[in-house]
This record gives sequence, structure tokens and C-alpha cells, in this order.
Amino acid sequence: MGRGIKDDKVRIALARNSVFVSTVIPFIGYVMYGIALGSLSSIGYSTLAGILYTFTLYSPFLLPPLLSLSAISYLLASIFLYKAFKCKTVRKYGIITVLLSISYVVLYTYNFFIAELIQESIMIWILIGFYEIGNIVQLLAWRTGSRTIRIKIYGLPDNLKWNINIDGKNYTFTSSQVKVKVRKKNPSFYVGNVLEGYNIYLPKPTYGIISSNLLEIYFTKSSRLPDINNWDPKLWIGNKIGDYEVVDLIAIGGSSYILKVRKGNMFYAMKIPKINKSAPGQTRISTNNIILDLSKEFINLQEVGSKTKNVVQLFAISEIDINNIIKIEKGESYLYLAKPPYIVMELMEGGNALQLLNAKRSKNWYRIVGVLIRDVAKALDVIHSSGYVHLDVKPQNIYFNRSPGNEEKEILSNLTSGKVTVKLGDLGSARKIGEDVREFTEFYCPIDQIEAAMLKNKGALPSMDIFALGATAYKLLFDSYVYPKEYYEIVERAIEDFQMGRGSYLNYLKMARQYAVLPKINTIPSWLNNLLYDMLLQRTNARAIYTTIEYNLC
Repeated sequence: MGRGIKDDKVRIALARNSVFVSTVIPFIGYVMYGIALGSLSSIGYSTLAGILYTFTLYSPFLLPPLLSLSAISYLLASIFLYKAFKCKTVRKYGIITVLLSISYVVLYTYNFFIAELIQESIMIWILIGFYEIGNIVQLLAWRTGSRTIRIKIYGLPDNLKWNINIDGKNYTFTSSQVKVKVRKKNPSFYVGNVLEGYNIYLPKPTYGIISSNLLEIYFTKSSRLPDINNWDPKLWIGNKIGDYEVVDLIAIGGSSYILKVRKGNMFYAMKIPKINKSAPGQTRISTNNIILDLSKEFINLQEVGSKTKNVVQLFAISEIDINNIIKIEKGESYLYLAKPPYIVMELMEGGNALQLLNAKRSKNWYRIVGVLIRDVAKALDVIHSSGYVHLDVKPQNIYFNRSPGNEEKEILSNLTSGKVTVKLGDLGSARKIGEDVREFTEFYCPIDQIEAAMLKNKGALPSMDIFALGATAYKLLFDSYVYPKEYYEIVERAIEDFQMGRGSYLNYLKMARQYAVLPKINTIPSWLNNLLYDMLLQRTNARAIYTTIEYNLC
């Protein structure tokens, strides 16, 4: 049964180092060598070889008459070493070591019994030379060699470019049969989708391990890509966008798609803006602002992210081609598939705060909500202090770097111990204080923000985020929105009329204010009740919020 090291890199490194050690201390070197070979029998045989090689090397210097025994010991050690090898590719080098030992025994026998041409002292050094040559041979056995893999593809038109990534290295071909040299025994591979006009060719298999010298890929022609207004983000899965391989679809937001992508061994989240009309209740954003929004989210707010751990970190932005975006807006879907605008950010694998509402909640649930609001308030304090307003605070934009758990006690423990970090994300809506407001999510923002976006009567204010944080807290506490449903129905009519260019949206906005009545709250601790009202009435700030929560939750 195998007991050896499973990692090939570690095993090869140990084997090489053991050979170097064995040049001076054979016993220790060959014990290490046996461990690298990977089984109990290998360790046993290699240890015996080490003992005999030690005798071979040092006994002639202590007692020269023992040279004959050293020659025999050398032969036996080489045989034991050969038996230690289990892998055929390595065992062939063991045969060379055995042949060297046989050659020395023949030379010694001939010189001792027949010719006596070589002095015994020189025979000792010849013995050492043969032994060290054997060690050099062992090093050759552990060099990283390469093998050739033949790749055959089916289903693609002639001379159409296709891409394959083998162990992180990208190859582009046009031929249906190619050969690639690889170094690893079982390298991984990933094949990208192939675009031709409005057609897409999907590979099967898309990824896997190459265990033989032949890899066959079958491409299937897909039907015409969907219209941009009926886009299916799953089409990106298995494709490559920039330097990133798309692994999975994480979420579909009001204004963007979030993909899980990989570059090398690292995973990230990629945000691609939607280029279509937003649905009711989701963040409103004009496609004319795609370039500006992506640039601001990355350039202006990367600095904000570096000041606090409670903001999702941004890493990269695509090269934005204005002509491509115009073509995408006109319906050229294949460009949206191949070269969409994007930003790359920290991957938040724990989901968002809205998903916590699936957990069973007790009277102590407010403590979990308190921790979330505290950490988001810390992020907002940095954002506001840096001169920005987030403008889209809501449960869907509050993320966890890893899963917070499923049970209330587990969630609270993970949040309070620091095992899970709360992070505010989706900074694309953010604006500098006083700048025009163009985005809002009506279920969480104050009516002032909706009016600011439509009437342009005021710029972005930190108080808008404070209300949104209060509305977020209310949703997480009671699983409902702050205002009655009539308010949201009227606001939706105002939005529709505004988008259609009808002046009646002004009347609906005035009517909505009449329904913007805060609910009565009496089922949570009084300090949190007062804080919640302060947030919804916009008469507090981010720093006061998190200091109040820290004082009362400790």
C-alpha cells in the first residue's frame, strides 16, 4: 500500500535532494530516497541499499583488504535499489546502476586474479567514481521530462480559430489536428467557445484532465445568439473574457451580471453591466452611462476600498471600446458575448445579506442585524469621508467573504468572531457628494433620491445612504419594506411615466409622499428602535450609527 508523498513536485524535490545527500552520507540519502519513491517496500529496499552503499564507500578506507567485500556490497546495494523502484520510467535508470556495479565487479575480479594492472588504491577511487556516476544517473531519473499530446477537434469550419488552455498556458490553432508538448503527467485543460459571426460553437468536453496522449474535442454549433434584451448570461460560462475564464454565473442584478471567473489559480468576481431596460424594483441605470460608471467604480473608488476591509476590493477594468458598446446597444449580441465591458473584483463566496432571511429567526435576531449594520456603517463612514455617496445600499449589496452559516447561533458567532467579514459592494452607483443622481432602488432609497434622479433638483447626499441603511435594517429585521405597498405602486407609476416622457410622473411623486409614512416599531430593544428611526428620518450619520451599535451590543 502506498505511503509516499502524493504531491509530485514535493516528491521530485525530495528525490533530488536525497541523491545529493547520498553522495556523502549514503544511508540517510537513500532512506530519504525510499520515502520519495512512495511505498513501504521501496523504503525497505532503499534503506538496505543505503546501508550497503555506506559500507561500500567507507570500508576500503578503514580496512583496504575489505575492497573485495566492498565490490560485492556495491553489487548487492545496486540490486536492492533496483527493486526499490516501482515506476517503469524510473526503474530503467536503476538498471544502469546495476550494470555499473557489475562492470566494477568484473573489473575488480580481472585485476585481482588475472592482470593486476591497477593498484588497489586506484581501484578504491574507481569504485567511488562508479558509485557517483550512479548518483548522476539517479538525478536523470527525476528530471522533469515532456510528452506530446495529440489534439483532434470535430465540428468546426475549416481555418476557424479555436483556443485551448493547458496548465495555464494558452494556445490558439486553426487546424483540426495539432500536437502540444506538456511536462506534467496529467495536465488540466480548458477549451473556449468559438464565435463565428452570430454563431457560437460549444466544445465538449469543456475542461478536464488529459490522462492519455490523445484528446478529442467535439464542437456543437449553437443557434443564433439571443437578442440583447433577452440575454442569457449563462452563455458566458466556458468562454473567455479578456484574460479571465468564466467559471459560473453568481447573480443577476438590476443593472449587471456577476460572474465567477478564474485567472491562473485565483478566482474573482466579474461585473458586466446590463445593456437593457431594468425591471421594476431593481437599480435604475441608463446604458448611456456604462463607460462613466465603470470608470468611476474602478478609478475613483479603488482608493476607498483600500481604506477599509468592509468594502469589496476592485482589481481590474476592461479596455472599454465605445464603438463596441454602441454596436451592442444596436443588437450585435456576439460582441456582448466576446468583448463586454467589465470590472474585476474580490470574490465574495458567502452570498449576500438578503439570503440570511432564509434562516430561522428568534428574538435575538436583532443582534445579527446590528452587526451587519455596524459594519456597513463603517464602510459608509469611509465612503462619506472620502467625498462619495454610495446611492445603492440594500441587502443584496451587502456581501460575506465566506458562508456565515445556516443557523442563528452559527451566523452570530461567525460574524462576531471575525471568521466572516461583512463587505459593502456594488460601488458603480456611487457619486461624489453634490453630483447628479441617476440611479436608485425604490424599495430602499428615500423619495428625495428618486426626485433627485428625475427632477435634478439636488445632488447626491450622504443622508440618502443613511435612509437606505435604515430601510435595509428594517428589511432584515422584519422581512418587509419600510413603506406600505401603495407607496411602491405609486412610485412605479411615476417611474413608468417618467421613462415614457409623460409629465404625469410629477403628480405621482407628490402622491407618493403622502404614503411615505414610517411604521410603528416596538418589537426590538429601545436603543435599536430609536436608532432605526434616526436612520429613516435621516438625522444621524454613519459614524454615530456604528458607535451606537458597538456600545449597545458589547
